[in-house]
Amino acid sequence: MTRDELQNQVAEWANSYSRIMLSWATSVGKSRGFIAIQAALGTPKTYLVVSERPHIENWEEEYRKCGREDLLKNTTIFCYASLKNFVDTEIDLLGLDEVHHSSELRISYLKTISSTTIVAMSATTNFGVSYTLRAAFGEFKESIVPLSYAIEQGWIQNPQIVLIPLTLDTVEKSEVIEVIRKPVKRVIECDFQDRFKFLKAPNTKLIIHCTEFEKYKYYDDRVKYFQDLINLDPSDDKTVFKLKIAGLERKQYLSSLKTPHIFEFLNSGELDKKRFICFCGSIKQAESLSKNVIHSKISHPEKALKAFKDGELNELFAVNMLKEGVNIPNIQACVITQLDSKERDFVQKAGRALRNPDDPTVYIFFFKDTQDEKYLKVALTNIDDKYIQWI
Repeated sequence: MTRDELQNQVAEWANSYSRIMLSWATSVGKSRGFIAIQAALGTPKTYLVVSERPHIENWEEEYRKCGREDLLKNTTIFCYASLKNFVDTEIDLLGLDEVHHSSELRISYLKTISSTTIVAMSATTNFGVSYTLRAAFGEFKESIVPLSYAIEQGWIQNPQIVLIPLTLDTVEKSEVIEVIRKPVKRVIECDFQDRFKFLKAPNTKLIIHCTEFEKYKYYDDRVKYFQDLINLDPSDDKTVFKLKIAGLERKQYLSSLKTPHIFEFLNSGELDKKRFICFCGSIKQAESLSKNVIHSKISHPEKALKAFKDGELNELFAVNMLKEGVNIPNIQACVITQLDSKERDFVQKAGRALRNPDDPTVYIFFFKDTQDEKYLKVALTNIDDKYIQWI
């Protein structure tokens, strides 16, 4: 099957199904699949909901590439954040781009919109997303094209997934952990193995000297502690919140330790003369690695993106941006400094490079024997071992 045949197939579904889900990996053509469905319905009055403002321009460009400006005229494209402005309206076709961004509140707004046909789109879906959509709108006819299938079909060039394993230091006590119990009236310093003598001391600032591995263990133990409490009482919202914070602290700590390793890699010559995106774990990390950054704290992120698209820049360091919904040509590699628990995160980031027809390469940094390695196994679930290399 070709991509054109796949798009024609889902277009035919529009005659039989009012709820359609396109779970297609990056570069398979979700946008063209949606436009094909829209065209099969004639020129329906359409809402197309996207996750970020730059995605609006990308969709408009896609309509023009398809020569379907006539459909675009009947299409209102807006962000999920603006849904409240469209409640209690009536349309023919509702398109939900990157539907995994549909929170409970957003679903409540979407349910007020009367639509004959709904088309949901995402690079990957999971049970939670599918269940939420079914509960809100009924059963969806789903077309699933995982990354592995797209590679096998030749729709995506065979990738090179290069794993860069790192090891936490277990010898040098270069790290500190601070535990503060207010109001602070004294300061105590100790080594990691002696921490339990002082952890519950009142009115104390406790400074614990430790190795990288010991500090990771401290964060990891906190995650396990709160997880055990939630297993006893899943309805305890305060503990759920504390678990999220503990998990974020663990993740951010591992990410911060990677910065000097990434810097060394960038200076190794491996990426010389290549256009690449580096997905960073924090703004601090991105700004320490390059001046060519794009994140939520800069005034005009679209300027850096335009310079990269136009070829004025050959490297771009992104934080929580550019994973989805943005068409960027000629990316030869991407560097992933931090994964998370969702396969979708990897598929979206790697997809930036996998659009390139000429030997796309994805580099992944991870710490062995940590939560990082568990995230890596999730990320590579649908990737054949023959595409994976180790440094």
